[in-house]
Amino acid sequence: MILFAILISNDLALRLRVLVLKNSRYYSVGGITLEVRSDLPFAARTFVPAIGRFRVARPGRDRVRVNLHFTLPDLTAPRTPPVYHKSPWTIYRGRSGWTYVGD
Repeated sequence: MILFAILISNDLALRLRVLVLKNSRYYSVGGITLEVRSDLPFAARTFVPAIGRFRVARPGRDRVRVNLHFTLPDLTAPRTPPVYHKSPWTIYRGRSGWTYVGD
């Protein structure tokens, strides 16, 4: 029974990885790679054609990840005090990264 659960987990992990790769694109600007991940698949007109000149097949050494969400995820209230608060932004720093909350 445990082996079956491991196989399901590995299959799910593989499917999720394929989905992430399908909905990811890399762009290189000034030696820094922007990894753009999207909840929705990219279309031919997602970005203006001029951006295509910066597209690369693989990420470089320095990478910044940008996640595009089209619905608000379920967020728990940050448990840390804000590091910045000036309308329209409140910014929190947590263990896994930064959270920007708009007014």
